[in-house]
Amino acid sequence: MSINSAYALGELHEMKKKEAERSAEQQKVLLKGAEASVEQIELRKQQNKLLSDNYEKIKAMYDSQLEINREARNDLKRSRTFNAWMMVIAIIAMLAAVAGPIATILVSR
Repeated sequence: MSINSAYALGELHEMKKKEAERSAEQQKVLLKGAEASVEQIELRKQQNKLLSDNYEKIKAMYDSQLEINREARNDLKRSRTFNAWMMVIAIIAMLAAVAGPIATILVSR
């Protein structure tokens, strides 16, 4: 084997070694990127779960407020009906109060 071919073989070996090192370094970078992506995915899953929980709580509060408003509306309708009947009773009582003395005056003549 000549010196040139031994030298060329050494260079070839050195190039293969550097290429293997670059490939290993590239694999490390890819692995770190993949791990970071997995961590980001997990973080986003946690954030989505928190957002979902918050949405459920807000929806429950909204539904509760909707029910309270519905009940208040029904109470208002009932109180208006009650007040209208009380007004009718008050008018009848007023007419009776006025009619009493008038009837007394008319009967006493």
